[in-house]
Amino acid sequence: MNERSSTSIQDENIYEKLKVAAQDGNIERLYGLIAVDPNVLGHSDKVPFCETPLNIAIEAGQTHFSMELMILKPSLSSKLNVSGFSQMHLALQNNYSRMVRGFIAIINSLVRIKGRGRVTPLHHVARIGDAELLSEFLFSCPSIEDLTIKCETPVHVAVENHQWMTFKVLLGWLKRVMKLLHKTVKVNAKNFCGKTAMDILQTYQSPCYPEARDFFQTRKKD
Repeated sequence: MNERSSTSIQDENIYEKLKVAAQDGNIERLYGLIAVDPNVLGHSDKVPFCETPLNIAIEAGQTHFSMELMILKPSLSSKLNVSGFSQMHLALQNNYSRMVRGFIAIINSLVRIKGRGRVTPLHHVARIGDAELLSEFLFSCPSIEDLTIKCETPVHVAVENHQWMTFKVLLGWLKRVMKLLHKTVKVNAKNFCGKTAMDILQTYQSPCYPEARDFFQTRKKD
């Protein structure tokens, strides 16, 4: 066996051990592997889309291990897997709210990270109707101007999915932060179908429509 083959086998072994540590949430084992190979967390930097130790830890629900990895290797937080999802998206999809809160406490800009279809975590919580997380996201890193690949704002997403509570949270946020509204929110923003959020609200006969109509009409006059 030549030296290159031997090194390759050693690399594979240490990466397998790292995967096991991530699955088990073994932080002591993680640091032991770093001591053996200080670049052990740099392997995923070489591949644009891949399964990282952070992916594995998130899927296994290992909150503390995931946060430790994010602190040690911040670049892992923005890495997309082969399905086009970031670490934040994966945590949200698995309903790991505590983990999500831990992530934004470390890097609050993750609220705006774009995954498949340019969907951000804020779009995601607007779609599923998690008003509590939505509020925390807005206060952590306001991102209501971000558009999906379909040109949808979080407001579009909330009303299209009949999530009236999350829509009211967004509306309340706009009312409280007028300065933010003037800078980042276009009242007449349209999606690919040419519809504004108000058009969609009216189509669905939303109970929020009267309040939203009055508010948006007021903003048009400013």
